[in-house]
Amino acid sequence: MDFRLLAALLLLLLLVPGAQAVTKYDIVVQGNDLLTNVTFELYTSEAGGKVNYWTTTFSVPPGSQILSVSDSKGPITTYNVTGGNIAIITNKGGLKEKEVVTLVFLTKSAVDTTFAPLQKLNLSLAAFGDERPDVPDEQTFVTVTVPQIISHGVSLGFVSDQEAGKVTFAGDGPVSLRVLWGSGKKYGHYELFGKGNLTVPDLLFGIPVSVTGTGLPYTRIPVVVLPDQEYAAVANDWSEGQYTGSMILLRESVALGEKLSPVLLHETVHALNEWPLRWDRTEVAWFDEGTAKYVEFLVNKKLKIKQAEIFGGEVQWVDGFTLYTLQPRQTPDDLWNYYTTGKTFMNTWNPQQASTREFGYAFGELVVRDAVLRGVDLHEAYEGLQAVQEYEDNPAARNQLILGLLDSDFRPCFASSQAAMESCLESINKMAADIPANVTLPDGGGEIIIPDIEPPVEDAPSGFLQGIIDAINGLIAAILGLFGGSG
Repeated sequence: MDFRLLAALLLLLLLVPGAQAVTKYDIVVQGNDLLTNVTFELYTSEAGGKVNYWTTTFSVPPGSQILSVSDSKGPITTYNVTGGNIAIITNKGGLKEKEVVTLVFLTKSAVDTTFAPLQKLNLSLAAFGDERPDVPDEQTFVTVTVPQIISHGVSLGFVSDQEAGKVTFAGDGPVSLRVLWGSGKKYGHYELFGKGNLTVPDLLFGIPVSVTGTGLPYTRIPVVVLPDQEYAAVANDWSEGQYTGSMILLRESVALGEKLSPVLLHETVHALNEWPLRWDRTEVAWFDEGTAKYVEFLVNKKLKIKQAEIFGGEVQWVDGFTLYTLQPRQTPDDLWNYYTTGKTFMNTWNPQQASTREFGYAFGELVVRDAVLRGVDLHEAYEGLQAVQEYEDNPAARNQLILGLLDSDFRPCFASSQAAMESCLESINKMAADIPANVTLPDGGGEIIIPDIEPPVEDAPSGFLQGIIDAINGLIAAILGLFGGSG
């Protein structure tokens, strides 16, 4: 036998790199555990290239128990699990351009029951990106099946379709997702877990939707009400409510008080904003908080709740024989000082920063209200945010994009004199609380159609080629024998 030819074919059969196309996950929640069936295609890296087996590595959630591994020829016994990775060698056979591998594994205690009876699943799933331009439909599909699904979230580039008992995700490459389920007190737009009555904020849900021109890919937002001390331990000790991971947390004192509607609808804006801002990997929060505070302003106006001015003066009124006074949320001097001393902390502002927290809330709201007063269409701005399909980690680039959509230089009411600035601020604080009407929400995209994965077509090897394959397999077995290995 010509061993130079044998060596060349050995390299061809062992070293031709692979490419991948469709990856399909079918995940069923069983109590606190997950039963996952994942099927993925393996292609040769070049069109027309064929091999008789593949070597590949796939990630599974750490601690998962592999129940079975198979390909088009049946069960696979040659695999090794290390940490969260499974290294697989497919079954050998005739030459083919594609193979289909199926893994079944069990992941125990994967469900987060912190806020039971509301339950939550957070997953990061492996998949393959576009590596063969000629291979159609290189996509990732995930179906999670569990009763009483309420809400969900998913990473940029993926769409979703939630229905009774399951939610499906579709996109390209690896994916991070979350699913929440349980049974609470149902309202039109919220599902309550804990004390309170959400009737009024539920009726006002249209305000944040009308302002942003966006909706949610699910019907209700889970709302968990916690005793104040527990809320402080889980969220923080300074906020009244917090949107986090497709759910809203509320302090019990807020849920049972007059602040319920403005606080809950403020947090609802964060739920709406999550989707058009999925590309934003910075922690800069002035836009997210600014739009939420603007909606809070509109809700207070609607409910005739007295509210403090931003960078303004005192608000006073008499009720019976009592004079009430509200101090402003920051004064004109605070804003003038920010501008004239060259401060720039708003470029990276986040409410976690205690020393600038209240200024930042007021400034973010001022940016949004100034844009609205100048006639900027917030719906068009949100359409621009929805159109972004690449992650952004740089705060300066992120700010430039959003400010461009708001037609803002990030200096609302800036003027050559403090008196002129205060005149602008007076207009901001006296602005009408107009809520957009006749809002048409963007199309959610409809049903996700998951394609069938076709089995591979295998070439029957010729007698000569089969002889070479047998010789190679014999050679491999002999080498393993010399080193004490096993197949």
